[in-house]
Order: sequence, then C-alpha cells, then structure tokens
Amino acid sequence: SRRRDRIMGKLFGSSSAARDRKLTNEESANDISDFLGHSDRLTVSHPVPQPPPTVPRGPPTLALDTSKASRFPQTLGVEESQQRARSRSPSRPKRNKGLSVRFADTYPEIIGEGGDECEIIVAEIGRKKRSKSTPLSAPIPPTKEGHEYARQVGAFQEIQKKEDEFIPGPIRRTQTGFSMISDSQSDEPASTPISSPEPPKPRAVPAGGASQTRFLGTSSQKDENRRSFIEIHQQEQRQAEGMAFAEAMRSASANSHHQWDDQSSSPEPVRDTPPRLKTQSTRSPLRPSPIPQTQAKSPSTASPASPYHELSQPPTSPLPPLPSHDALPDFEMVQTMPQRPVSPDEVRVKTTHINDSPTSTYSNSVHSTPDVSHKATPITRNPSRGLPPSPEKTTRKLQEAVVSADVDALELFIVRTKHLYELFRLHAEQKKPLGTSRPEDMCRAALWWFLKGRTALETIIRSRPANPDEPRLLMARYQAYTDLAKGYWLLEQALPEIAEGKYSPVDGELGEVRHVLISNLRKLSGSMKRNGFLPPEEPFLPQTMDKSIWVEYPAVSQDIVALLNGVWGSVVTAVSQPIRSMEALEALPIGDTTKYFNFGRVMTNVYFMEQGIDSRQACFPCMLSVVRSQNDPNLNFVIASQNGSVSLRIQADKNAGLTWQDVRWKPDPHEIHIKLPRGFMLAVECSQQDYRMLWSMYDFSAKVQSYLYPRKDEIMKHSTVLRGFHYFDANPQGRTFPKEPVGQCSIGLFEKLLKENSPTGPRTFHRGFRLAVVTGPRIRTLSGVTHLFPPQLPVQFAMLRGEQRTPVLQLEFNDGKDKGRMVLTFNDDQEREMVLKMITGTFVNQDEEVIAEVPLEGMNMSETVSDTKGGLPAIQRLPWQRARIINDKYSEVPPTVLAEKLRVEIESLDKNGVGVVSTITDRVNVAPGELKLRLGTKDILTLQVLRQAQVDMTVSILETLVPRESHREFHGLQNTIQRGPTVRTYRFPSFRDLHAFQAGLTGYTVLFDGIAASLNISRRRMVVPIHKKWEAGTTRVQVVQQEKTVQLLAFFEDWHHGQCMGFILKGTDVFESFNRNGKAGLKLADAKFPLPKTPHEGGDKTDDMAFLCLDMPDFAGEHDDITIIFEDSFERDRLCSVLPAPVKGSRLS
Repeated sequence: SRRRDRIMGKLFGSSSAARDRKLTNEESANDISDFLGHSDRLTVSHPVPQPPPTVPRGPPTLALDTSKASRFPQTLGVEESQQRARSRSPSRPKRNKGLSVRFADTYPEIIGEGGDECEIIVAEIGRKKRSKSTPLSAPIPPTKEGHEYARQVGAFQEIQKKEDEFIPGPIRRTQTGFSMISDSQSDEPASTPISSPEPPKPRAVPAGGASQTRFLGTSSQKDENRRSFIEIHQQEQRQAEGMAFAEAMRSASANSHHQWDDQSSSPEPVRDTPPRLKTQSTRSPLRPSPIPQTQAKSPSTASPASPYHELSQPPTSPLPPLPSHDALPDFEMVQTMPQRPVSPDEVRVKTTHINDSPTSTYSNSVHSTPDVSHKATPITRNPSRGLPPSPEKTTRKLQEAVVSADVDALELFIVRTKHLYELFRLHAEQKKPLGTSRPEDMCRAALWWFLKGRTALETIIRSRPANPDEPRLLMARYQAYTDLAKGYWLLEQALPEIAEGKYSPVDGELGEVRHVLISNLRKLSGSMKRNGFLPPEEPFLPQTMDKSIWVEYPAVSQDIVALLNGVWGSVVTAVSQPIRSMEALEALPIGDTTKYFNFGRVMTNVYFMEQGIDSRQACFPCMLSVVRSQNDPNLNFVIASQNGSVSLRIQADKNAGLTWQDVRWKPDPHEIHIKLPRGFMLAVECSQQDYRMLWSMYDFSAKVQSYLYPRKDEIMKHSTVLRGFHYFDANPQGRTFPKEPVGQCSIGLFEKLLKENSPTGPRTFHRGFRLAVVTGPRIRTLSGVTHLFPPQLPVQFAMLRGEQRTPVLQLEFNDGKDKGRMVLTFNDDQEREMVLKMITGTFVNQDEEVIAEVPLEGMNMSETVSDTKGGLPAIQRLPWQRARIINDKYSEVPPTVLAEKLRVEIESLDKNGVGVVSTITDRVNVAPGELKLRLGTKDILTLQVLRQAQVDMTVSILETLVPRESHREFHGLQNTIQRGPTVRTYRFPSFRDLHAFQAGLTGYTVLFDGIAASLNISRRRMVVPIHKKWEAGTTRVQVVQQEKTVQLLAFFEDWHHGQCMGFILKGTDVFESFNRNGKAGLKLADAKFPLPKTPHEGGDKTDDMAFLCLDMPDFAGEHDDITIIFEDSFERDRLCSVLPAPVKGSRLS
C-alpha cells in the first residue's frame, strides 16, 4: 500500500502535499498582511515614557484611520470584518523586510475633470496627459526638503509649458511689517532664466514607520492633554511667575522712569526680530488686498514653511474679513466688557468699601478732594525717560494679546474639525440640494448648531467630571465640537457657495449673523484653549457623531405656520401677510445685544394640538431662550425652531402677542402650556432640570418685580428712578443686593394700611411704610430689596452730598430679620425732600392742606397728667419749636373725629433754625369721645391732650445732630405710647397760637378765653327749698363754637368737687349780669349742665376726670344756677358778647 501511495502521490499529489499547499496559502495571506503593515488596521498605541520630540503624543484612543474612510458615513462593509479577522491571525516571521507601503510624497497631479456632466472626452484627457512632460524619474523622499523640491519642480514645469496665458506664481508669505529689504532685492525680474531644481537626497524610512508626508504627516506638537504631573506643575509654576512678574511691572510702571513703548529711550540695543509665523486667517477677502505684494517682504518669505504650518492652514473662506479684533472683548471679560455699548444708565455712584460708613463716605465727598496719593514711594522723574505708560494703554495691549490668542485658538479649532466638512455636505444634500437652500435657513441652522454645541460643552465643563477622558464624556465633547463646526461650515463654506452674486453674504442680517457667530466662536475657542478643551490634534471618529444639518419638522399649512409665528387673524390675512415675525438673532440669540439681555436657553419639544385634545403627533424641536428687553423689566420667553416654522415670544404686553396670562405651568409632566387663538394650544415639553430652571427664573423675576406694585393692604405713595443706590447689609454674608453702588434703580414707596369694620363704619389706620428698590431694566443682573418702616421704630435718616454735590439720602432699616443702611442718590433736592417727608408722614398731599402752623415754646409727653416736669426723656432731650396740623382739603368742615388725614406734626430744628433734626407725626384718627383736652389754670398758655393707646405715631431723627441714645429712647417712647394712654403737653408763645392750634385739632373755634375769680353752683336740696352753694376758686373759662354749637368749658384748680366741666349753651338760656362788691358777675339761670366727674367711693382719681371731650359732651343732668365772677367788668362784657342769647342788665344788650 505504501508503494501505491507513493505512485499515486507522484501522479496526483499526496494529502500531505495538499496540507502543505494550504499552509502556503495561509502564509501568503500573512505575507500580504505584513506587506500592508498597519494601514488597514485601527491600532491603539500607548504612550511610552519620555518619547522623543518628533513622536506624536496625542490621544490615540479615537484616532481616525483615513484608509478606511467611506464616502457614505455610518456604513460598514463586509470586507472590513474580514480584514479585521485576517489581522488577528497569528503572525508569521516577516519576509522582505525592506518593503513598505505608504502614500506618495509628491503633489497630486490633476489630469482633468471627469463626471457625467463633463464636456471633455475621456480620450482627450488621456491624450493631454501623454503630451505632458515626463514625471520625475527619481522618487522624492518624504522630507521637508522633498516637499520643497516637489513644489519647485511643479512650478518649473508650469513655467516651461507656459505659452501666452499668465499663470500666477506660488503662494508666498508677504511681509506685513517694516522690512529693510528693498523691492529690488526681494522681487527678481521675470526675465531671469530658471534652472531646474536639484533633487534632495532621499531619506530612508523603515517599514511601518511614521513618515511626515505632505498630507498625512503627524504633528510634532506636544499634546497638552497628555502631560505628566511634573510638567503640569512646572507649567503652573511658570504661569504664576509670569503673572507675578506682570503685576510687578504694572505696579512699578508708576514709579519707573522707562518708556517701554519708545525704543529710542531704551538703553538696550534695538534688534531686528523676524515676524512671528502665524497661521493664515480663514477670512480672506473677496476683493484683492489694497496693499500690493511688491512692498517690503520678510526675509522668511523665500524659506518654505514647516509641515505643521502648512497643515494648520484652514481652508480659505471666500468671504471678506470681519472687522478689526481690537474692538472685540475677551471671552473671560464679558462682565467688564459687554458686547453692547455701555449705557449711560449704568453709571455708578462712588464705589466704597463695604465696611466703610456711608455717612462719612458721602459727606466727605462734598468738600474734600479725592485722595489719590496712596502713600507710595516718592517718584523722582528722569526727564530723559519720559512719562510711564498709561493704564489705558496697558489694558489695550493686554486686550490685543488676548484677542490674538483667541484668533490662534480659532484657527486651531478650524484645522482640527475641517475633516468633517465633506460629511456635512453629504448629510445636508441628502434632504435637499445645497443650492436650493435659502440664506435665512442657513443662518438659523448655523445659530442653532452653534448654540447647541456651546450649551453641551458648557454643561460638560460645569459638571466638573472626575475623569474628563471617560468615553461617555469624550463622545459628548466630540459631538459638541461637531455641532460647533456645523455652524462655522454653514456660514463660512456653504453660504458663500449659494450666494453666486445674488446677494451679499456680508451685508444686512447675513453679515450681522456671521459677525456675531464668528466673534463668539473665537472667544469660545480662546476659552477652550486656555482650559485645555480644544479638539484633539488627531481627527476624531465621525461615525458615532450626529452630522445632520437640517432638523426634521412636520409639514403644516401656511396658516398654521403664520399662527406659530405670532401672526393672528383670519386664514386669508395670515396667508397674505409676511410670516416672518422676528430676525434670526432675535429668535436664536447667542448673547447680550443692544436690545436684549440673554440669560440662557434650553432644548424643548413643542407639540401643536387643539385645546382639550391631547394629541402628540405634530412635534417641533425648538429652542427656548430666556431674554429681557433693556426697556422692559419683565422677562421674555422666545420659542424658535430651526426652520423658522415656530417663532413665538411670551411677554407682558397684551398688544404685542402672547402674554403670561396665556401660560399655564404643569409641574408633573414638566410642561408649559400656551394658549393660542382659534382654539389651539402648544405644549412645551422639557426635562425636569430645565423646567425647574425656567420656573425659578420666571418666579424670581415676577417676585422681584412685584416689589414695585402695591400689595393688598397698601397704596402707592411715590415711584421714581434713582440716580444711584448703595445697599449696606449688616450681614456680611448677605447677597440680597449688590454691594457696590448701582445706578438707575426703580424705587417704590407704599403706605401700609389696616382696614377694620366698626359701628361707625369702615375705618383705615396707618401701619407704616414699605420701601422697595429694584434694579432698572438696563442693568443685567436683576436684584431687589424691600424693607418696612413700622411706626414702632424711629426712622433714622441723614442728608448727605455725593459726587458733584448730588443730593443723597441715607436711611437705616431694621425690620426684624434684616438690618442695614440704604443710600439713595436723587436727581434734585426737591425729590429727596419729598421722599423723606413721605416716609416721616409730614408730606402734604394734593387732597390735604395745612390747617394751622404755629410756633412752640416746648412740648412734652408723659404717662399722667400730674407729671408735667418729668415726662419721657426722649422728648426732653430735643427742643421742639414748630407745630403743624394737616387735614382734609376739600371738606367744608374738616373732620376731627374719624379723620384719617388729620395729624399733628411737631418739628425740632437745629440751632440755626433751618434744618430739621427730628419730627413727630401724631395721627389723630380717633373714634367719637376719644380725643380730650385740658387748659392750664396756672400756665394759661398750655394745652394738654389726652390720647389713648396708639400705634400710628411716626418719629424720625437725624443721625448727625442727635445724641446716640436718642434712637433707644425714642424706641422706648413709642412702646410706651402703644401700651396705654399718654398726655401731650404743648406750650405756645401766645393765646393766638394756642387758639389756632386748638381750633385745628378739635374743630371748635375759641370765642372767649379768660380767667374767672370764682365759679359758684347753687344746688337745690330735695323737698325743702334750700340751696347749697358749691364755690370753686380760680377757673379757666372758654366759650367755643363749631357751626351752631356753642359750648362753655370750665377748668378748675384744686377743687374737691371736680377738675373740669363743660356744657352746651343754647339760645333759650337765661343770662343775667350783675355787679357786687366791686366785682362783675354773670348768672346762668336754671342752666342745664353735668356735674364734674369725681371718683367713686373708695376709688382713685384718673386722668380722664381732668379732660373734656368736645365732640361728645357729658349728659346735662343738673338744672341749677351757675354764677361766674370776674375781677373787672371788661372780662365779663367780653364773655357776654359771645353768648348765644341776650344778657339781662348788660350794657351790650
């Protein structure tokens, strides 16, 4: 059998030979795999410690294998899996180690244009190719010199075959600064014969090694994300040293004698430094530059650029350049350098330290000059050095440096994301051809993707992940980079292609959108570079990214689109009117503008449905932006879609469209329901976090703005706009209001009222004031404070002067939980005085008038009528010189009972008699029978008023001219007044002033006021006709009248039968005059009167027994004769002249 096998093996081949042949086939496959190297595999390499500088150190975890790139994204072929299976086969010993596969290092040769629409025949293209000069025979090594040699050879061949047409030379760098090279040296004549360049020496590249080719060379730049801890520490140390050096230079500039900007004054020699190599801007102009290239050029123009610089040049945009970067703010300086122009309404008053006293701060600014010498080292100037650089110049240079860094960061961002542009084009044309797109749609799409990318990137950075390189976060960052690249590609690449001279992409709305987006992208790129968040140097995988350009929306009719754009009315009107209701930057705002403040945005799904029918079929992906107009204090919600089918604004004006009354908040499904006309409704669906953010912003804005509106128990007294406002909180951790001065704040003053129902009808009582201050609409940060000034506490104020002698009012507040000071700067003195008088209750309104204004010799308050010399210490500390009574203006007889406007104002003036030191506003809103008075019998110019417990008295004191104990003493005074009855004692300089004050307080005019020697009452005994005489000594007698009512008031001194009595005199009473023992008398025959009040058996005297009530006199239960005796007949005759009936026996009768 073995012989037969050998014979059959020789004839047909044995099985072992077949197995060897099978191994040979597998071996050949491995040979092919080894020959191709790593070009068809996605390899993951790990960094080795301290690689050489030429080795790329970028993150290779998501490297892009360009050899496997497919024309159509997100597709995987069957061959790829087979190739990966082959690559995992066991490796065999390599053969032919000298062979390697790599891309060609020569420039690609363009032989013609092809395609279905090409007009040139393919055979003609081949004929032209064969007629060209033969290519170089020697291979070009993949080195820097090889690249330059290939470029020179291409230029040499082009010049050799040139006939009559003009072919421009290769692109060269142009010297933009001053150069010492003349034009004759830099520009060689065209007639100079050009010799063929000499090829460089080849370079040996090992198989599978990385070669820096023209198009696939890896950058040798160090990756900032792959640094060691030592390198990071060294970088932070160098940065801290640089900042310290810069700070030292800035602080030393005031003491230095060097003019650093002037090279002629510098002792160091001037050296000519070559210009810094800078990547080419992506915004090259459509028109040629006005500066000819024949001007001075840099010596580096003739030298070739490095491969990295050639690689980092982004595709040139055909749009003209943006304005100069000098006026662009830094991304990190948005608060100090806003995009919008600085409004004069944001002018702040003088900034002071938080712990400084506002009184000393503002009062010292009136007469003292600002202290600008901060006790620095004396400066001895050298006249040969010149002046030091100004702070404005230093700041400008710093801004220029920051802007230049942002421009470089934008170039890096464009270079590292440009490999996605063709994928964007493919996805955009899957829905519709790019040429059929409208420019408005491209603008909105660019804004849409930019905002979406920036929001996603900010969310990732704000979350502060522990591992930023986590795959999930890394993919989210790459998606954000992709979205940002979409916005740039739409405006800088796609928009100029579809323009074709039909419209200008740099004028009007298109130019504005482009300028705003590129400016924000530049600042965002600078921020990403400073924080190490730029896209990786190696292209990231686009398969897992969302590369779509156009968002899918449901198809709706034209009238529905008009309805979703805020165009109300009938269907015919909606179709005929233009649908577009707002510009692109208004619908999708990027940041603050000159018209609006932008506070954020969220992604939402908007469902269009009929009211009462929950249908979720028509879904519109939208972006909800929170903005606020600089002319309106209310918050606005702007809902906009990418294609413009939805553009709605929710605001406060009913005439402008949707208002907040049409909005219903649904916390359970996290939705916002918006009621539309014609029975439709929108359901705005968002995440739980976004819903809470939107609700908190709306609720906070509504709450703060409600400070400026009266509440249920309040009425508006005054509202205005302050010139400046400074808030000093006693709590250093308080963040209710900015600690620095703020200008153009709105102020509202409200009077708190207490309304009660009583047997006499509804009554209203004063319960203090509430002062509210809210930042104006031109201030971006919304803040507001509101504080109460209750009657229980004295109002502490100070009249100050600010800068340029502006009137300033300082108020202290202490409403229990909050304590501090407010400094209000007004436009004029009249407004400041009016606000202060309103808070203190001394302002006379339009429906009020001053009934009486009289001087005072003194005023006192005590708890009892007998305590005339003691009294409360707070009143005795200050002199009180003036009294005013304010009451209703339009009443024929000003009411004194149930009078809500009647109040007594007592003022204490300073020594000069001009300024008001303190005021007491005593509101006399009393019920019938509560107001009682008494006239003095010894001190006849004294009037005493008994008041029941009250809580509506307002006391104000000037801090600068009253003792420190006054605040505590007045606080005790007001507590005493609230606890029980008190007596006010007023002393006037004359009877005229006393009678005027009494008439204004009681409503009764004084007809007679005199002192009688005695007053006798004859009381009949029961049954027997015997009279018992009650004789009182010195008696104060007054006759007062209100309309037709005449009363006689008698006040006794130390009479055991009583202290006072009063009764009404009528025209039917009988009056008789007589003379007896040289004295004149008046008899009131059978007078009807009440007896003086006396304490009950075993009781004590009360203050109520010594006072009389004029509006409700006691019941007249006695019918006896009353005799009044005067020292002379003159006083008796004056009394007889004012009685309501004739007097028997009187000469006047």
